[in-house]
Amino acid sequence: MQPISEWLSSLGLAQYAAVFEDNGIDLEALPMLSEGELEQLGVLLGHRKKVLKAIAKLDDAPVAAPSTSDPLLDTHVAERRQLTVMFCDLVGSTELSQKLDPEALRELMRTYQQTCGQIIEKYEGHVAQYLGDGLMTYFGWPRARRRCGACHSCRTGDRRCGKGGQRTRAAASEGRDRNWSGCRR
Repeated sequence: MQPISEWLSSLGLAQYAAVFEDNGIDLEALPMLSEGELEQLGVLLGHRKKVLKAIAKLDDAPVAAPSTSDPLLDTHVAERRQLTVMFCDLVGSTELSQKLDPEALRELMRTYQQTCGQIIEKYEGHVAQYLGDGLMTYFGWPRARRRCGACHSCRTGDRRCGKGGQRTRAAASEGRDRNWSGCRR
């Protein structure tokens, strides 16, 4: 795989190589970058547009044929697939906001969102948006997966959060979270 510095040089943007490398951005991470994130890295507007255009071309580049005949893994065939959208939020955050100092609450929320994000990414999910005390996540996007990452994420969250997990299971048993309760194995 070509290093990020070579890729940036091929675009005439070698001056950003150190910034990308310092932030752990490689060719695998490129398609996940947004224009806002490029701006945070200090990439100028015109250069951001060039980078985004080049990233789009990377996605359109021919891909080597998969080694298996599995149609789910064939990148040249259009597919219809299931997408799981999961929203998770911190139970009791309103009560916490009344009890905690704002700085302590913000630190708690940051830790909560980071922990959830790590669990979701571990199971090949994508955090689409952070919304207050919650996260909106996608499983099966941008790539389809055979296993239900949302289920695994919920179970891991249960184990890490202890009593909070009991509330998750209670919501599932009451039918408020049909997908999670329906895919228990």
